[in-house]
Amino acid sequence: MYREIIDYSGNFGDPIDGIAYPFDRLTERALSVFELTGVCVAALCFLMNAIDNASHEYAVEYYKNQVASALRMELPGVPSVIRDAFAAFYQSEEALQRKLNQVYIEVILPQVREL
Repeated sequence: MYREIIDYSGNFGDPIDGIAYPFDRLTERALSVFELTGVCVAALCFLMNAIDNASHEYAVEYYKNQVASALRMELPGVPSVIRDAFAAFYQSEEALQRKLNQVYIEVILPQVREL
């Protein structure tokens, strides 16, 4: 998934194959920091996909509770920019895009360079 995001120049939406419904995975306690971060990125891709296929208003209406739950969770070791991106989801598509660009620079690129 990270490689796909890079291949699509930081696009987190429609062309990215992620987890079909990643929010349920956020509650799994046995995940490593790497895995939990990946599930969070998959959730952000899922949200952008919903925006790409409908609208920001639609995505907020249908996924606001899942994002609120993600924001209430402890996400130990997950970079704060990911939590910031979840919070930006409520503001606007543009605000979310700005935060996703930060996720791309601070999380995606460094992880792929390490692999």
